[in-house]
Amino acid sequence: MYRHNNELSKLPIPDLNETMNEYLEWIKPLVTTEEFMTTQDNVAKFLSPDGMGIKLQNKLMKSDFVDNKSWLKPLWDEMYLSYREPLVLNMNYYSIIENDKFKDSLTPSQLAALVIVKSVNIYFSIIDNTLAPEMNRDMPLCMDQYKNTLKAVRIARKKQDEYRIGENKKENNHVIFFYNNQMYTIRVSDEQGEVLSLDSIALTIDEIVNANTIDESINISALTTSDREHAADIYEQLLSYETNKANIELINEAVIVICLDEKMNSQENLCRNMLLSDGKNRYFDKSSQVVITKDCEIGFNNEHTGADGTTWFTIMENIYDYIMINKDAFDNSFTEKAEYHQLKWTLDENLNKELKEMLLTHQKVSDSVDIKYVSFDDFGKDYIKTLGVSPDAFFHIALQLAQYRTFKCLKSTYEPVAMRSYREGRTDCARPINEKVKVLVEQFDDCIDADVLNKLIREAVKAHVNRIKICQSGKGVERHLYGLNKMYDLEFNADESLDIFEDTAYRKLKHDFISTSGLGSENIRCFGFGPVVTDGYGIGYGIKKHNISCTISCRVELKEKSELLIINLWEAFRDISRTLNVNNT
Repeated sequence: MYRHNNELSKLPIPDLNETMNEYLEWIKPLVTTEEFMTTQDNVAKFLSPDGMGIKLQNKLMKSDFVDNKSWLKPLWDEMYLSYREPLVLNMNYYSIIENDKFKDSLTPSQLAALVIVKSVNIYFSIIDNTLAPEMNRDMPLCMDQYKNTLKAVRIARKKQDEYRIGENKKENNHVIFFYNNQMYTIRVSDEQGEVLSLDSIALTIDEIVNANTIDESINISALTTSDREHAADIYEQLLSYETNKANIELINEAVIVICLDEKMNSQENLCRNMLLSDGKNRYFDKSSQVVITKDCEIGFNNEHTGADGTTWFTIMENIYDYIMINKDAFDNSFTEKAEYHQLKWTLDENLNKELKEMLLTHQKVSDSVDIKYVSFDDFGKDYIKTLGVSPDAFFHIALQLAQYRTFKCLKSTYEPVAMRSYREGRTDCARPINEKVKVLVEQFDDCIDADVLNKLIREAVKAHVNRIKICQSGKGVERHLYGLNKMYDLEFNADESLDIFEDTAYRKLKHDFISTSGLGSENIRCFGFGPVVTDGYGIGYGIKKHNISCTISCRVELKEKSELLIINLWEAFRDISRTLNVNNT
């Protein structure tokens, strides 16, 4: 699993002058001339011989690990774990797996059993270090994130949460199973560390479901929907009862959480249920919850602290493949069930009241969010490649054209760039808006010369690809600036922020008006997350062979703009492809 890790470089600390010069390029298309001049002055002051920039760079250089690991990791962990708002909408993300090839041949209990058995086997391969190492073409990827996936949980604490990895063992493992807002432990490996059979686990889940247990309004799930300070208070109150303490330890040590829900009546409701739910039948602090509906839809809700989407998507692909291979492996004559028991909780009047209020608050938040799922079926990445452009660049340039047509301006857009080619690498941030993109979108609808437009598109594509390459090389702007800012906060005990981190340009760059993340898996139907800012939009997109899927989230009051943005995005796909195709032929 880790045999290529020694081949990986540690994440470099970029050159200060290069970062600041690049930073000016990044903010220029987002600000006015006056704002840009102010930032130029602040950058010059920051880089001057007696300025703070060199001091902070030196501090950051001294904080760098010498054991071939990432300088960013401790700052990254602190950034996630010190976040105080609710995780559900603001940090967690969801994915929905394609189920067309197995939904009619499996029961929900059988589907859950397949997911459980494969998850446990993946967990065993992680703790044994036998999981196959991943490569990006010929480049090895860091595998460290995998140890933070299964059997992991985020625990609410005051000021900064704790991230806990369960005990590495094969024997006597269990999962947590949710049904009708009740929690059960199901044993999934025996005393010898052997994984229990698919049939025994499926029979056990059937027995739980057929018992028709009612929702007793024991709203423990609500704990994980609240702001982290409030959640930490209630978590400690729960631990004051020995029964609850034992239950929470079982949740923390579970390999994974499985939630069985009722059938959803639309794809958009399914997306909403996977991301938000009604606050019941969930434990959002767990690293991953697999949500299965009674019509065999299957999705994941992931807490983001320990691992990024690229790692989890690989796990999902492995689970999908296992389902496809073993969907006909069940023996209807099998009778031996796995050991299980229901978790019973001790709640006093105050805890009941607090949990109920948490639940009602979450339901109001959920109702305030609009989520749409759409699929563009005219073409996908196979066709885009024939145009001679990067599919990701194509998507983002079209998105900026759509943004400009919708809002008559360009605001900052976030695109993560995977950094697992470095030790303990997570992501950097590329901003798809550059000067070439700005020129293109401002001229697109008024330009009648197809050759001119084609040239502008290809220049914008090149600029986008170059920026991605800068980030992939470890020289991205925003993580470096974040590190410098943290050095200022931590090392100089600063009461006031530096001008460079307070000016309008920096705030505009960091305001994720449109937050995006993409994947290319054919077996993941869609994925998504909430808007990062209250006036913004969250877009999860999948560029597949023959279509492009998107889920877009925003506050309910922005629903009409969201619908218009999607219409304009579809038209931008068509307009750009037509322009490129004319020249291409």
